[in-house]
Amino acid sequence: MLITLNRTCIVLAVCCFTAFAQAQSLTASAGTDQTICLGQSVTIGGSPTATGGTGPYTYSWVPATALNNPLAANPTCTPSTSTTYTVYVVDASNATAKDSVNIFIHPVSFANAGNDTSICVGDTIQIGSSLNITGGGISYSWAPATDISSTSAPRPLVWPAVSTTYTVTITSPVCGTKTDFVTVAVNPLPSVSAGPDVTIMEGQTIVLSGSGA
Repeated sequence: MLITLNRTCIVLAVCCFTAFAQAQSLTASAGTDQTICLGQSVTIGGSPTATGGTGPYTYSWVPATALNNPLAANPTCTPSTSTTYTVYVVDASNATAKDSVNIFIHPVSFANAGNDTSICVGDTIQIGSSLNITGGGISYSWAPATDISSTSAPRPLVWPAVSTTYTVTITSPVCGTKTDFVTVAVNPLPSVSAGPDVTIMEGQTIVLSGSGA
């Protein structure tokens, strides 16, 4: 640019600077770890699952087990066991990135009152399952409330006088309310007899005849 003023030439040199923004590196996001109830489905992947690099992106989830589409950015999974999913992302320039997410199955996904069993009159037995845990907002409620050590314990002791079916209702913040029942059959004590009293002489032998049982 040339500017003339009072016969004095002032030359202004205008320099233009072009700023080149450095491209952001490719990053993958598999989403946050989640805990679900057995049988439930959940969507995995980030928001978004890929950033940076050069689009478009391709996705591959491993393992593909229980995924509705292992090539989607945000697939839905319905695992039967706790699973770690890893997403592999490739961009248009063949750059790669990966990330993983854990999907945990809640340990109390269903109610378990234990297996049906039988006892004799006067015996005590523990009902419930070893899978029944405490904590995490989980609560238990057993009915009926008779001949039982605790109606709120995960594995109470019971001593029914007659055959009884106990029902447990388990409530958790993840899986809601679940119900199961167990029957404790009570058998009467066996009737036995050692025979009548007898008197013998010293050195004499006799055969005892018991019965029953």
